[in-house]
This record gives sequence, structure tokens and C-alpha cells, in this order.
Amino acid sequence: MRITLSAAISGDGFLCNLTSLDDRAQFTAWLKSDETDAFVMGRKTFEEFRRRLPRKPIFVLSREHRANHGLVRYVKSIAELPQDRRYALLGGAQIYELFLIAGIVDRARITVEKKIRLGAGLPLDFEKFAAGFAPPEITPLSNDTDLLVYANCKALAPPTQTPNALGVLGRLNLCYLSEARPTHRRCSKL
Repeated sequence: MRITLSAAISGDGFLCNLTSLDDRAQFTAWLKSDETDAFVMGRKTFEEFRRRLPRKPIFVLSREHRANHGLVRYVKSIAELPQDRRYALLGGAQIYELFLIAGIVDRARITVEKKIRLGAGLPLDFEKFAAGFAPPEITPLSNDTDLLVYANCKALAPPTQTPNALGVLGRLNLCYLSEARPTHRRCSKL
């Protein structure tokens, strides 16, 4: 399994959908490329973007049971994702954090819209995980937009098998990030 997180943030660090034409062009080309063969995202992100995604399998992480249809499959935990895919991780904020906490993001593609200032919203708190990643390759898309591509240090090292990884992923599911997390007993196994 290869997971590439993709996000756009404002100049003040909040997740944003307001991106430049340059970003939208590179993002669309990347989604259609052979670098990804499936998408994974949360339910709200899926509902917002499903009509704009290329025809590839979509895995939607959701706390609620929903019927699978067409290329869309609903899952409740990371462990339910097929291991033989190259995923584009498309959000939202809780889903990004879930995968970063699990330590399974191989690359992060973060577009920074330098002139956009939202002042509030959902932050992408990538900095607290950045220590596990090599310094980014920075590609200017325009004067106001940069694409930062981070590679996970473990992704740069020769592959090794971690015998307990699937056990941890099996327990690390969406209830971990629920609003009830501090008192939710089933989620405290980590």
C-alpha cells in the first residue's frame, strides 16, 4: 500500500478549497496519472468532491454503515483498505490526522496558496508529523502558489516487515478521532 496525502492550505495554514488555476491543473493531472489507482477520503469530502473525481475506485472512511455502489466502497477502518493500491488521500482534516498518526503516509503533496488568508477553519497540522519526512521538494506553480512534496523517511529506506502493523491498524479506526474520544472506552486501545 502506498499512500500520498494531498491537501491545499491557505497562507495562514488552514485547509482550503480556494485554489489557483495552476494548482487545479496540476492536481487534476496528478489524480488522473498512474501515480494513483484509488482514492481514500472521509464521507464529507466524498460528498463534496465525488462528481469531480476521475473514474477510479473510491474508499470512503465513515462511522456510519452505507451501501457500496459502483466504484465506491465504504469502510470503517484503515485495515479494511486493500493493500495492493496506490492511494491518493484526499481528506478531510480528521482523515489526514488518522493516517499521519498511523504513520502510513508515504508522501505528502501540499499546495500552499500564499496570498489566501482564511483567518479560521480547519488547520492541517502537518508540522507535528514533519519530523518523519525529508525536507520538501518545492515547485513554484505561480508567484502565489507553491507545491511542497514531502517523502516519508521510512519510504526512502529499504522496505521492512513490521509484524504488528496490521494489528495496530485494525484498532486504529474512526472512533479514535470522534468527538467522544476522551471518554470512549473502545477507542482507548492505542
